[in-house]
Amino acid sequence: MTATIDPARLGLRIVRTPELMQLTGFSRPTLRKLELAGLLPACFRAGERGGKYWRRDQIEAWLAGRQATAVIC
Repeated sequence: MTATIDPARLGLRIVRTPELMQLTGFSRPTLRKLELAGLLPACFRAGERGGKYWRRDQIEAWLAGRQATAVIC
C-alpha cells in the first residue's frame, strides 16, 4: 500500500497545469518543452491518476529569476 501525502497538510501551495499556464502565460506544449529541456522547476505526481503538480513557491521564484535575467533592448 502506498501512502498518499497531502501537500496542503504540509503547508505547501501547489499548482496544476491549468494554473501553471495562467501564471506563466505559456501554452501546454511550451511548458512540456521547458520541462523536457530541464528549464522548468521539477513537478511531482500525486493522487490516484498521477496528476502533475508544482510547488507555487518554486514557480514564483523561477518566474522572478526569468524576469531578472530578461534582456531589454
